[in-house]
Amino acid sequence: MCFVQDGKQYILEASAGETVDDPRNQGYTLTAILKFSSVDDMKYYDEQDEAHAALKAAGKGKVDPPPLVIYFEESA
Repeated sequence: MCFVQDGKQYILEASAGETVDDPRNQGYTLTAILKFSSVDDMKYYDEQDEAHAALKAAGKGKVDPPPLVIYFEESA
């Protein structure tokens, strides 16, 4: 799947996988990491991307615990 906005790919990298069984997971069994080239690209994906909206709608109320989303910037 290629996520393109204004003619450029805005998700630089995507990966996902199952967590290792550990109490620190707090019930989460899957982790996904998306890397964007800018905060604006991340906001576009979260607020306007149709595929992401469909994914959120399909999972709404069906996932326990509810998704935990964390935004961070890598430090040098």
